[in-house]
Amino acid sequence: MPTSFTLRQMRPDDGPALRALMENDLPSTGMSLTTRFLVDPYQAWLALKPSMIGVVAEAPGVEGLVGTATVAFEDVQFDGRVLPSAFLENLKVHHAYRGGLLEHILKIAETGEAIAIAYGADPDLLLAGAILHDLGKVDELSYDGITSYSRNGNLLGHITIGVTMVRDALRGIEGFPDDLRTRIEHLIVSHHGKRELGSPVEPMTEEAFILSAIDDLDATLHQFRRHVREDRGEGDFTAYHPRLRRILLKPAGR
Repeated sequence: MPTSFTLRQMRPDDGPALRALMENDLPSTGMSLTTRFLVDPYQAWLALKPSMIGVVAEAPGVEGLVGTATVAFEDVQFDGRVLPSAFLENLKVHHAYRGGLLEHILKIAETGEAIAIAYGADPDLLLAGAILHDLGKVDELSYDGITSYSRNGNLLGHITIGVTMVRDALRGIEGFPDDLRTRIEHLIVSHHGKRELGSPVEPMTEEAFILSAIDDLDATLHQFRRHVREDRGEGDFTAYHPRLRRILLKPAGR
């Protein structure tokens, strides 16, 4: 991941660089496959997002663009007043967070065991879910210089890839209990919590509810900490966070 990057407004001559960026990571651009190949990406951006300002990211020593974002406009309530505000939305910087998946898995495993014991759920089953729930990401993403989506990643997604990998592996274990296999697979396919968030089914077991909750909690707290760490404003509160849809109180001493 670049140690620093700068943002500027998108220009008409950014078309070729945007095309190269899309070829490395199509899902992060928000543009369709048809749009990707038939028209200039800058013109496509104007057509698809006419009410937003396009922003691109550049990093020192990196050729071309490393990311995109949009500037969205929204009225925000603050201190009893409604203020017109502009904020960055969907910022994508296309470099790997090396070790991020392992860090996430370890935190899920640690938290899952504690909550399972506290609520009388199965800590061993939750440990299996913590290790395996994002297994499909090892095939969903490719790591050739920068992180991008693989062909299977684009077509199938990490949940489908992951549950298939686990099912194939368990078939090779003679006598593995069918009920346990189904419970492990359920942890994988339900860990996003809701169908609209990408899970084909929603949690239906204690362990699945716990895994889904702590997976979301870990992602949310990661966003919180990163936003607080990178905020450069004065005062007790951060700038507005578009995904969390709120300002955040900085920890004491920050």
